Amino acid sequence: MERKHTKTRLTVRPIRFADGAAIHALACDPALAWTSRIPHPLPPGEGERFAERAANAWESATWFTFVVVEGEELRGLSLVEPQGRHAYLSYWTGKPFWNRGVATMAARAAIGFAFAQLDCAELRAMVLRGNAASHRVLRANGFSIAPALATERQAGDRFAYPSAVAYRLVRTEGARGEIAMTLQQLLDGYAEIYRMPAIVLDDNGMCRLSFRETINVDIEPARRPGHVHLYTSLARIPANADAAWFMALQQANLFGRDTGFAATACNTETNEVLLCQLLDLEGITAERFDLLLQDFVHSAEALSERLRNAAPQKSLEVETMHMIRV
Repeated sequence: MERKHTKTRLTVRPIRFADGAAIHALACDPALAWTSRIPHPLPPGEGERFAERAANAWESATWFTFVVVEGEELRGLSLVEPQGRHAYLSYWTGKPFWNRGVATMAARAAIGFAFAQLDCAELRAMVLRGNAASHRVLRANGFSIAPALATERQAGDRFAYPSAVAYRLVRTEGARGEIAMTLQQLLDGYAEIYRMPAIVLDDNGMCRLSFRETINVDIEPARRPGHVHLYTSLARIPANADAAWFMALQQANLFGRDTGFAATACNTETNEVLLCQLLDLEGITAERFDLLLQDFVHSAEALSERLRNAAPQKSLEVETMHMIRV
């Protein structure tokens, strides 16, 4: 099965002393002062001093900073600081690289490190109320709003700041006693199966996979924690759709006869018929994910053909009237 994907050169690595100048250049942008706690104007040399502190912190295992690079060019970073059994997550992206999945990738690296290497039971994050993109990054990585954390913070807690929303991500155990996979981990494993370059989620936590030039499968986080939506467009809703056409659509859903674990639905906003599936990520493997995708695509292809065949034909009277109007 042919698969198309978006190639990327974005990679994640621990911070280095030499990253200081690049960090300073990006952090000087006043836009970051509106979306983070980076001061503006930034004091001269602050980027270099931060890189030195962060690199030393890796050595002393007090806090851990990751940078996202494109080739050798720095695009953003994330930081995780453990405090007992929980840790605090923070991240930012250089303004020229917003909406390219940089923050999602940076946060994901810190999350995986906190759970797998630091054995944290919970991650916490504070986001400025008006920073919509940062809220999307956290939700895409499984975080949920935790109002109680605002009252738990001590007055001297340096992670507390006004006009912020508290988020929490609790480590969950999968059905086999393993940490439940995130969507990005599944995509990483899926890419390895077919020796594809990395598939990177955008800042909304979404991605699209294309199959045989005909089926585009969109994947995005669901409101239910630990679940994602798979969906694809099957056909346009005909302007003259009749009862027989809608009957063919509904019959496909009967006991999942033609849809498997998915279901068809009409999106009246886009005038499309969609095939949708809610996927539970708990206990799933990349191999199982691949099989589910194959079943989903097979159902989509068969249903698309069925709907094309069921589409009502324009009557001779309608065609004649159209010719007269022209």
